Amino acid sequence: MQYNTFSGEGYKGGSITKASEKTFYCIITVDIHTEQSAYSSAVEHIYTDALLSGAGKHTRSAFIDAVNILGASIGVSIDNGRLTFTIRCLDEVRTKVLTLFKAMILEPAFLPSELTRIKTQTINELLEHKEDAKAFAQENFENALYGSKDRRFTPSPDSLVKEIQSITTKDLKQLHTRTRNRIWTVAIGGNQTAAKQVLTVINACKKGIEQDHTAGVHTQKLAQKKTILHNIPSKQNIEFAIGTTVPMTLHHPDYLPFVFGLSVLGKWGGFTGRLMSTVREKEGLTYGIYAKTESVEGTEQGHYRIMTFFAPEKSVQGLTSTLCEIRKIHKSGITQAEYERFQTILKTQQTLLADSLTQSIHTFHGYLMADFSIDEMHAYQNRLLTVTKKEINSALKAHLHPDKLLISGAGPIQKVKKDILAL
Repeated sequence: MQYNTFSGEGYKGGSITKASEKTFYCIITVDIHTEQSAYSSAVEHIYTDALLSGAGKHTRSAFIDAVNILGASIGVSIDNGRLTFTIRCLDEVRTKVLTLFKAMILEPAFLPSELTRIKTQTINELLEHKEDAKAFAQENFENALYGSKDRRFTPSPDSLVKEIQSITTKDLKQLHTRTRNRIWTVAIGGNQTAAKQVLTVINACKKGIEQDHTAGVHTQKLAQKKTILHNIPSKQNIEFAIGTTVPMTLHHPDYLPFVFGLSVLGKWGGFTGRLMSTVREKEGLTYGIYAKTESVEGTEQGHYRIMTFFAPEKSVQGLTSTLCEIRKIHKSGITQAEYERFQTILKTQQTLLADSLTQSIHTFHGYLMADFSIDEMHAYQNRLLTVTKKEINSALKAHLHPDKLLISGAGPIQKVKKDILAL
């Protein structure tokens, strides 16, 4: 596979191409964040659905049918103030799918009748969201780490419902204008012809658009010890988010050693971390417990989060065990055996992901978002595998902050609230 980068008026990106590739996959992300508010978040909730609810001569059902008949998918999502389009299909229908995408950008319908439907659906989803303990644990966690105008702050469901009721098609059109005049970051997977065609479509979508380079608000709070509990009595378990700020960007010398050390503590999605070995396997207190850094970027600092859940009667014991493991690795670091084992684990993971075009595009896209060149990307990946045990333990000592942890829990907390707060 061949890696290339490109840039143009209002966009930047790269491609991974292979002459014989029969599939096509493309990710386009637009950073639309200026400053977070209940209003801006409410419009975003409506906008993603509205984009797929008719374009050009197509009604909503006709547009969806046109995509489905081709065996393709066009997805639209917004996360942390970033709008992302994902386009996937067989190469033989690529031209037709990109024509539909182009219509979605240049001729969105934003029909009042569709807006009414979307509002009702979105409000119902927000009401259901009030029972989502896992989401609340994470949202309350991030809201305590960032200012109310930061991209990671989440307004309450009630405030969003109130704002949604007053949204008009004018609001959607204003957000769509911002989508078109902000920089697009593009990652393309397919053959060389596909890469060229995508750029032709993007240039058409960007033609005559004056670019907006307004910087978004980024407000990270100082790390401090705190416990936040949200009662959702209908749930069986208490969901937890545990961690604190990571005042580093991707370019900080401690960042990759810290990522390595955090993998040893609780590698995301696997059974190899210390937390899984102790809290799950030895003590049987939970089914899953993982740790990772989040929203650390090329120019913005983020946080690390440990995600887990416990039955109410096991929550104090589970949190105590988790905190014990955090303190242990903070004090003593990782062992030589762990260092060597995770070098193999992380290297194998990189190799497996590289074998998948889809996963390679996702990885490449992340680096493009952070303004890495291809050489910088490869050097960065290699650097993760060559950090020393001394660097890892030093980074854990400097940035884990077991004395400044934020614990956010959501679920049936009433009977154990006092005991959890006592921790």
